[in-house]
Amino acid sequence: MVGYRSSMIPYSPNGGKMIAGRRGVAVHVYADYRRGRVFVVGRLDDGRSFAAEDAAWRPTVYLRSGDAESERVRALGLRFMPCALAALDGTALASWTAPGFGAYRDVTERLGALGMAAHGGGGLADLYRADRRLGLGVRVSGEERPGRRVDAVIADAAVEADDGADAPLSVLSLDIETDESDRSVRAASLSMADWSPAESRLMKRDGSTMVLMVPAPGAVGPGAGHREGFDAIVCRDERDLLASLGERIVALDPDILTGWNVVDFDLARLVERAEARGMVFDAGRSSDAAKVLPKGRGRTATAIVPGRQVLDAMRVARSGPERYDDYTLETVARRALGRGKGTSLRGAAKLAELDRMYHDDPEAFAAYSAEDAALVLDVLEGTGLFALTVARAALVGIGLDRAWTSVAAFERAYGEALRSRGVAAPPFTQGRDVSGAAGGTVLPAAAGYREGVVVLDFKSLYPSVMRTFCIDPLANARAGAADDIVAPNGARFAREPDGARWPLPDLVDSYFARREEAMARKDATGSYVYKILMNSFYGVLGTSSCRYARTELAGAITSFGRLVLLRAKACIEREGPSVLYGDTDSLFVATGLGPDAEYRAYRERGDALCRLVNEELAEMAEREYGVRSRLELRFDKAYARFVIPPLRFAEEADVDGADGEPAIARGRSKGYAGLLRGPKEDPGGDRVDVKGMEAVRSDWTPLAREFQLRLLDMVFSGAAEPDVGAYIASILNALERGELDARLVYTRALRRSASAYLKSTPPHVKAARLAGMTGRGSVSYVLAADGPAPVDPDGYGASGPGSPRPDYRHYVAKQLLPIARSLAASGLAVPLSPFGLESPQPELF
Repeated sequence: MVGYRSSMIPYSPNGGKMIAGRRGVAVHVYADYRRGRVFVVGRLDDGRSFAAEDAAWRPTVYLRSGDAESERVRALGLRFMPCALAALDGTALASWTAPGFGAYRDVTERLGALGMAAHGGGGLADLYRADRRLGLGVRVSGEERPGRRVDAVIADAAVEADDGADAPLSVLSLDIETDESDRSVRAASLSMADWSPAESRLMKRDGSTMVLMVPAPGAVGPGAGHREGFDAIVCRDERDLLASLGERIVALDPDILTGWNVVDFDLARLVERAEARGMVFDAGRSSDAAKVLPKGRGRTATAIVPGRQVLDAMRVARSGPERYDDYTLETVARRALGRGKGTSLRGAAKLAELDRMYHDDPEAFAAYSAEDAALVLDVLEGTGLFALTVARAALVGIGLDRAWTSVAAFERAYGEALRSRGVAAPPFTQGRDVSGAAGGTVLPAAAGYREGVVVLDFKSLYPSVMRTFCIDPLANARAGAADDIVAPNGARFAREPDGARWPLPDLVDSYFARREEAMARKDATGSYVYKILMNSFYGVLGTSSCRYARTELAGAITSFGRLVLLRAKACIEREGPSVLYGDTDSLFVATGLGPDAEYRAYRERGDALCRLVNEELAEMAEREYGVRSRLELRFDKAYARFVIPPLRFAEEADVDGADGEPAIARGRSKGYAGLLRGPKEDPGGDRVDVKGMEAVRSDWTPLAREFQLRLLDMVFSGAAEPDVGAYIASILNALERGELDARLVYTRALRRSASAYLKSTPPHVKAARLAGMTGRGSVSYVLAADGPAPVDPDGYGASGPGSPRPDYRHYVAKQLLPIARSLAASGLAVPLSPFGLESPQPELF
C-alpha cells in the first residue's frame, strides 16, 4: 500500500526449496520503505498463503528532457539519462532510477517543490504493478521457506504477471456491536467462506461462524460453547475481546476481510478502541497494526490490514448492477435473498432493542450478531457480486479492493496501453478545471397512446463513438494538424498513424471482441464486466480525479452522441415512421403497424430501419470525418400498445405536493409503459412493461404501484371503460373501509442525516426525526391526519390502539387520482367518474 511502512514478514531459518512459475493470486501488494523492497502477498493455486519478497525492483523517475537537463535539477546532484519513453504530447523524457525507496520519495518531493512533476508517477505499489504489468494473477519463482503468518515466504522472488486468477481465496465476514454511550465494542462476529474459481462460487464454511462477546454486567449468559449456527466465545472485557478477535483472524488467515460498511464503521471502531486501550489491532499477515485512513477530498476511507484485502460489501453493492431503495444490509438482503436480519427497526428504535437484548436476552443478542456476519456472505454470493468483483479485478488487472473504482480501472488499463506505445502516464495535476461529464441527449417525448411501437438502440453508443471518431487522450494531446478530427464541441483529435490504433479505441475494440466471446460461451459475468468497463470510460474522462480527464474529452463523446441520435431520427422519419422519443442511445418509433401484428412483423420493420440508419451513418462518418463507422443501431423490442404520460400530470403527482406547471403536450421523459410483444415461442406471452412511472418508483406506496399496473393491464388487454371504472370504485371503497392500510406505507430514502435538512422538512424527514434516525437510510411511514407517522412496514396494517390511522383523502388525492388522470389524459379508457371528476378533453393532447 502506498507509503505504508511494514516490518518484513518473518520466515523460519530452516532451509527452503526452489519453486518456478508457481501460479497464484496477488491479494495485497505493498512497499516496505524501511527495508526497500516490495511484498506481494496472496494465495497460491495449491491453496497455501504466500508472501513474495522482491528486493531487486527500483522505482524510476521520468522528467521532460528539458527539465532534466536544467540547472535546478543538476543542482540536486541527479543525473537523468535518455530513455525510450515520451510524454503524452510527444516530448522526450529522461529517466533516473532511485537507489532505494527513501531516495525516490525524497527526490520526487524536491522536484515537486521545483514545480516539476514526475511522469508515470503514483504510489510505489502502483509503480511496481505497472513495471511488472501485474494484475490479479501472478507467477512466483524463488526459494520457498515456511513463514510464521503465511504458509510460504519466497525471498528474493521473481514475480511475473499471469493471465489467470485461479487460486482459491478465503473470505472472512466481520461485524461488531457497540455501546454508543462510550463507543466500546460489546461483541464481534465472524463467518468464513471459500471462493472456488472452478465453480465461480462463494461457499460458506460449515461451523465457521462465531461470536466473541463481553457479557453485560449482571446478565446471565451467554455461556461459551456451540449454538445452532454459531459458537459463542465469552471475553472478560473489551481488551480481551480485541486481542482475541485479532488472534482469531490471524488463525483463520483470510485473504479478504469483508462486512457491511466494514471500513467506515467496524474496522475504524476496532482500530480506535485498540488505540484507546493502548493496544494495536493486529489482524494481518505481518505484525504491523491494521489502520484506517480517513476519507479525504475525492477519496473514500481506506482500510489497511497487512497481507489481506478489505472488501466493503456495502460499497460493492452500491457499485453493482442492481439498484436498491437504500443500502442497509436489511434492505439489500430482503430484496436479494427474501430474508433479513430478523428486525426491520431502524435508528433509535433499533439501538434501543439491541441494548435491551444485550442486557435482558444475551442469547438472542449473540444470535443476532452471528446472523449479521453470515448474512453478508449470503448477499455476496446470492447477488453474484463477489464473482463480479473477482472477474472485474482479473480482467482489468487491479486489486480486489479497487475492482469497482472506475478511475483506477481506467488508469490501469489505459496506462498500460500507453506504456506499450512508448508513452509514460502524465502527472496528476491538482485543481484542474474539469466540469464533469454531461448527460446524454434526450429528445422531447410525444405524450399519448400509440400502437405498434418499436425500440431501436445503439450497441454501446459511447464506446462505439470512441472507436469511430478516435476519442482518445493521446490523440487529443497530439492534435494540431489541418486534418484533425474535430468533434461537434470543437475538441480536436489527431488521426491515427498508418496501420495503428490510438490506445483508447484499441482498448475498446479489444473489450468489444472479448465481450462477444464471453457472450458466445454464455459467460454472463464476463459479458457484464466488459460492458460496464466500456461504459464507464466516458464518465471517467469527465472526472477531475482522473489524470487523463478533460472537459472537452467527455464533451466530444456526448456531442458526437447527440449528432448520431439526431441523424438517426432524421433518417427514420424520412422513411415515414415518427420518432416518439429518444434518450441517449435509444429511439422509440411508431411503425404504423397495428396492435395485432405479430412480433416477426415488428422485428422485420425495425431491422429494415436499422439497416438504413447504419448505412447512412457509415456514409456520414466516411464523408465528413474520414473514419470507418463502428456505430450499430439494433432492434431492441416491440410494444403492441404504448403510452407516454403527459408531463403536466407527472409534476402534479409529486408526493411532496410540488405545484404543477401549465398543461403542455410534451410527454414525460424517461417514463412510459407498453404491452410488450414477444415471439410466439416465448412462454411468457405479452406482458405489461413499465419504465420510470409510479409503478416502478419506490417512493410511491405499494397501493399506488399495484393500482397503476392493474389499470395498464386492463386497458392494454382491451377492458371496457365501465369495467375499469368498477375496478377503480372497488379500490376506493376498500380504501375507505381500511382494508388496504398495509399497502399505504411510504418508504423513502434519506440521502443525508435527518438533522441536515434545514431549508425544508418534507414528510419523510419528519418521519425520520420522529423515529429517532440519526444517519442516512430509508424510513417507512404513513400519512395520518396530523402528519407523517413512522411505522414498521412488516407489522403495520391492522389499525388498532396505537396504530396511526391513515388520511385516506390524502391517498386518493396524491396517490390514486394522479395515476388515473395521467392515463386518462394519455387517451386510455380510464374513467375519472369514480373520483367525481370528468375525463380530460382529448383535444389537449
